[in-house]
Amino acid sequence: MFDYVLDPLGVKVFIGGQDISNEYDYYGANLSKKTVLNYDWIYNETGSHADMNNYDLKYSGMEITHYREYGVGDRLLMSETEFHVLDEEDPLSDGFLNGSEAEKILDLNEFTHVWGEILYNREYDGFEHVLHSETYEYKVEEDGSRILVSGKEVFKKYDEDLEKEVKTISFRIYPDEGADGLTLDQGVWD
Repeated sequence: MFDYVLDPLGVKVFIGGQDISNEYDYYGANLSKKTVLNYDWIYNETGSHADMNNYDLKYSGMEITHYREYGVGDRLLMSETEFHVLDEEDPLSDGFLNGSEAEKILDLNEFTHVWGEILYNREYDGFEHVLHSETYEYKVEEDGSRILVSGKEVFKKYDEDLEKEVKTISFRIYPDEGADGLTLDQGVWD
């Protein structure tokens, strides 16, 4: 997928896009992993803005969603999305394997996991709508440990297939103070 804008003369100017890949379980029924690579198109100052060959691709981030648990009727119960970024201070950090100028080979090791979300779908209705969900956000420390920092609970009401009401309760988590009793060793990921 490519994103673009039109300049004042109506010429396409490319600005960014995404590459998405999906992996499914053994039976091909349920999504098990989704990887989204976000990138920007950088105009290389030659030729027309409308010609995509006049742009260089620069990756900006990566999202990996792990679909961890499904329930009755293949309803998603739990997923985790990891957000990764490139080191903007390092000129060699472009998402490509260094030394592969002729061939642009993607290098996922250049991306750093910086934060994530854990989603629990607690209740569904008969129309496959999620009625109650919980989301926990965490930050990733330099040693790779995850610290929960915030979250939200969402309650929805539907009239058959129409969403009628949404109530969202957002909260902060202070693990050092133990304010709400949530600690990582209590198995938020379980």
